[in-house]
Amino acid sequence: MALTRTQIEKLLVKRASKRMAFVGMDGITDDGTNADLNEPISTALQRMGIAPADITEIKDADLTRVENPLELIDLAELRLLENILGNMDMVDITVGDRSERLSQFTADLGKAIERKQMQVEKEYGYGLGALTAGVISLNFQQKHNDAFDEGN
Repeated sequence: MALTRTQIEKLLVKRASKRMAFVGMDGITDDGTNADLNEPISTALQRMGIAPADITEIKDADLTRVENPLELIDLAELRLLENILGNMDMVDITVGDRSERLSQFTADLGKAIERKQMQVEKEYGYGLGALTAGVISLNFQQKHNDAFDEGN
């Protein structure tokens, strides 16, 4: 079964629709045309080493090389949460006896992003350094000049 943009959108909307709606993003459309989900899906693909044909308009054909759909969904969700945080511009409001602590949303969202980052790091290795081989030269080898200098 081929992975489709609609499937990805349905899962992302299910995971983040309330938060998306709170900051004015489209948290309802999940038919493959949600403009607010283009960039998160595109970013996830690129982090997986898959270059989409058009980074601003992800199509089903761009998803054909995805080997691990869960990885794509988790990476897209992480980027979506970051985008939601970037769209959050509301502040605490106090008028008389009425008070709204909208900054709590930002704090809770920050914690959700941290949890998702840790999950992505743990499950897929993103954010961790890569192991590489190399050689360290400490220059301890005795040279002709060293022997000559010791005799003086």
